[in-house]
Amino acid sequence: MKEELKSVLYYPDGRSEQVKPQNREDFNLKELQFILGGYIEVLLLKGDRYMIVNEEGKLNGLEINPEATKIVLENGYLDTIAGNALVCPTDYLK
Repeated sequence: MKEELKSVLYYPDGRSEQVKPQNREDFNLKELQFILGGYIEVLLLKGDRYMIVNEEGKLNGLEINPEATKIVLENGYLDTIAGNALVCPTDYLK
């Protein structure tokens, strides 16, 4: 059941918080763009999870997000994440 699944928003300053879609079912594009501050990019992670990031975070000079970067490196990506990053179950995106 979706209520048991967790989505976590990681901030560049090291903070993180559990978040839920506004409609309690899935995140919509507008909501994700607001959370991440622009166009989004979706990365597939292990364990049926996605990381959603600002597609232009580095280009726009957003602060590097150490925890999100650590997560993507552990999942086989060779990239650095800048700005906020949302990790959520794949069921939360349509």
